[in-house]
Amino acid sequence: IILMNKKLKISQYDRFIKSYVSVFKGTKEAAYAKGNENWKKFKVLDDQEKIEKEIYRMTLEYKSKQPQSLFAVWARKSTANQISFTTKQSVNITFDSTSVVDIGSKSPGAGSSHSTNSSQRKIICHSQITTRNELDQTVYKLNSIRQLKATNLLSNEAEKTLKLLENQQSNYEKKLKRLEQIRISQAKFRRNRKLKLKRLIEKHPNVAAEYNLALYNERGQPSVEGCGQSSLQDVIIEIASRGAAADPSRSSNLIAPCMNLDGLVEHLKLRGFILSRSTTYLRLLPRRSNSTEGKRHVRTVPVRLKRSSNDEHKKHVDQYFAMNTINHLKTLASMFGSDAVFFLSQDDKARVPIGLPAARKQAPLLMHLDYKISLPDHDFVVAPGHKLIPSVYAACTINNKNEVTYSGPTYISIRSGKHDSSTAETHHRDFSLLFESKDFQSVMKLNDKCKPIVIICVDGGPDENPRYSKTLVGGVNLFKKYELDCLFVASNCPG
Repeated sequence: IILMNKKLKISQYDRFIKSYVSVFKGTKEAAYAKGNENWKKFKVLDDQEKIEKEIYRMTLEYKSKQPQSLFAVWARKSTANQISFTTKQSVNITFDSTSVVDIGSKSPGAGSSHSTNSSQRKIICHSQITTRNELDQTVYKLNSIRQLKATNLLSNEAEKTLKLLENQQSNYEKKLKRLEQIRISQAKFRRNRKLKLKRLIEKHPNVAAEYNLALYNERGQPSVEGCGQSSLQDVIIEIASRGAAADPSRSSNLIAPCMNLDGLVEHLKLRGFILSRSTTYLRLLPRRSNSTEGKRHVRTVPVRLKRSSNDEHKKHVDQYFAMNTINHLKTLASMFGSDAVFFLSQDDKARVPIGLPAARKQAPLLMHLDYKISLPDHDFVVAPGHKLIPSVYAACTINNKNEVTYSGPTYISIRSGKHDSSTAETHHRDFSLLFESKDFQSVMKLNDKCKPIVIICVDGGPDENPRYSKTLVGGVNLFKKYELDCLFVASNCPG
C-alpha cells in the first residue's frame, strides 16, 4: 500500500546529483559521471556544511536561468544576503532532527536518576523527527515572506499565506512540545512501574511466585515463556496428546491434534494461559519451514495442525455416546493403573488379495499345494475368497502419568478368506494365543494370571459388536476362563 499523502525524505546524495545535473552543460550520462566524482570529493572532506552550500549554490544557479515573476525575484534578492545563515540553519536542522533519546541518562523533569554505569541505549523518536522537519520547513517559508514584507511588496494573497504559515508554526510548536512531554511522562511511568514491581517482589516473594511476576531487563519485548509461562510448551503437548492422531506416514514422532486452533486456544485459557491465536500458532510446527511465515516459528513443540480434508462422514445420533464411552473407559483404566488393567484394541483390516492381476504377469507366491487353485480365464482375479484377512490386536499401555498410550506390543493373526472367516470364536481363540505369548506377558499377566480388569475396544463389525449373541457368549467364556473381575467390550463406531 502506497500512502500518497506522506512525503518521502530525499537523501543528501540525491539532492546533490539532481542539482548538479540541472546546471551541467552536456549529456546526462556525462552529468551523472561528473556528479559522482564531485560527490566523492566532498565526501572525502567530510564537511556537511560545504555540501549543503554547494547544493544551495547550484539550486540558485538553476533557478536564476528560469523565467520568474517579480515576486520571486524580490524574494530571492532579499534573502541573498543571508545565505550563510540559512545554510547553517539547515545544517543544524539536519543534525537536530535525529531526535535521539538516551534511555540510560536522566530525562529532564523525570524526577529520578540512573547510575552512570547503566547501559546506554538510544531510541529514535520518529514522530518528533517528522514534526520538527515540518516545523523547520514552515519557518523557512515564513522567513522568505517576512523578508519580502520588509520591502513593502507583499500582496493580499501573500498576506493570507503569511497568516496561514504562522498558524501552522504555532500548531507544530505545540505538537512538538506535547510529544516531548508525552515521552518524558511515559519514560517516568515505565521507570516507576519497574521500581514498584521490584519492591513488590522483594517484600512479597510468595505473591510474585503465585502471579508469575518477574523483572525483565533485556532489550525488546519479552517472549511468552520469559513472562512466567515457562510451562506453556509442556501444556500444549499435554493437550494435544489427548485424543490426538499419529503422523500419517509413521516416519516421525509428530502429534496431530484432533482439534482446530480455536479449540487449542480455549483449552489454554482454561489452564490459565491467555494467548492470541497467532501466538499459539507460532508455538506449533509450520506447514512449510522454508517459507517466510515458517521462519517465525522459533520455539515450537512437536505438534502440527491437521489439514482440512474432504473425507467428513455423516453424523450419527450415537457418535458422542460412543466417544464418551471410550473416554470413560480410558479414565477408568488410568484410575486403576497398569497393575490391574489390560487394555486391548482389536480390528480386522482390509483384505489383502493374493498375487497380482494376470495382465501384469502374476507374481509367484509361497502357497500350500495340498489343493489345486483354479481361476477363471480373465485378466483380473474374480474369486473374492482368495484373499488374506489380517486381524490386528494392539495392547494399549498405561504410562507413568496414568495415560492410555498406543505403544504396547502388537499381534497380527492372518487367515485365509477362502477356508476361514473372522468370527467371535476366532477372536476368543486369538485371545488365548495372546495370553500364552511372551511379548504380551508384561502387559497382560499379573502373577501368572490375567489382570482382573480387561477392556477391549472394537470397531463394531458383525464379528466384534457386543450386541450380537455370539459375541456375548464369547465374552462370557473369557470372563469365566480367566476369572476376571470386570470385562468391558466397547465399540468405537456408533450403531
